[in-house]
Amino acid sequence: MAKICRKIQSNKKVMEKTITYFIARGISNIFLPPVYLIVVGFSILFSPALRNGNAIIAALIVFLFGFILPIAFFVYLMKQNTVADQDALIKEQRKLPYLFGIGITVLGLFLLLYVQAGMAIIYLWSSYLLTLIFITVVNKWWKISAHLMSVGVGSIVLFKLGFLNPIALVVILTMVSWSRLQLKCHTAAQVVAGAFAGCLIGLLNFYILFVTAV
Repeated sequence: MAKICRKIQSNKKVMEKTITYFIARGISNIFLPPVYLIVVGFSILFSPALRNGNAIIAALIVFLFGFILPIAFFVYLMKQNTVADQDALIKEQRKLPYLFGIGITVLGLFLLLYVQAGMAIIYLWSSYLLTLIFITVVNKWWKISAHLMSVGVGSIVLFKLGFLNPIALVVILTMVSWSRLQLKCHTAAQVVAGAFAGCLIGLLNFYILFVTAV
């Protein structure tokens, strides 16, 4: 395992000398799952059309359970050498972050329901929970792209709620796909599968929460 970690770090040092690497890394960081969750969540919570009286409390819940705690836990794992690098290139090292993510997302969902944050943010949050459960199960056999699943489900949520048009959705998915391939974090199949699965979960959850409830 230590030998694999050293090889990963060596390969990254070579890539870091190129401008293309910095562009790809920038895109990858901007669309990091916790970061994109915050962007989508705040867009929903503070939208004039969807905002309710509990928007501030809901935003604090989203910020804590969707951004602060996942990032802090991942940094802790890196310092403990449980995770070798910021991309968690080794599939087996993704298990703990995923399980932790499921736990805090479930807790966050209960809190959002308790403060009556509104169906739009519940749609987003429950979609991310389904995504985490799906990717944790798949990760036992295959390293599907968490970035593309996150971007896929978040972008579909924005699209179904009227924040994003189809062209912007495709552009975002294409950029993030290119960045993950350029950084050699995934194969093309893992990227495409992640994007497809994330989009599908977002669409199915919309149907479950909004269509069947009518």
